[in-house]
Amino acid sequence: MFLKDIGRISGLLAVHFFVLLVQTLLERELRRAMIREKLESLPLYPEDRPCSRPTTIASSRSSNRSSDMCSASAMLSRSSW
Repeated sequence: MFLKDIGRISGLLAVHFFVLLVQTLLERELRRAMIREKLESLPLYPEDRPCSRPTTIASSRSSNRSSDMCSASAMLSRSSW
């Protein structure tokens, strides 16, 4: 393992923190876009089952499918920063 040095351990923890921060911001932006568009759910689960509280994991699974891209990435691209 490459975590023998305290600097590498703190670096790994910093990267992990930033990943969680980005994940949280993506979820928040997606949920705000759903409210703005007055959507109660998105078809993110298998068989296009509705998802009322989407997470980044469900969103990434949806964008990996080859079906219609009416998913979180389309919602985020329309939102304003």
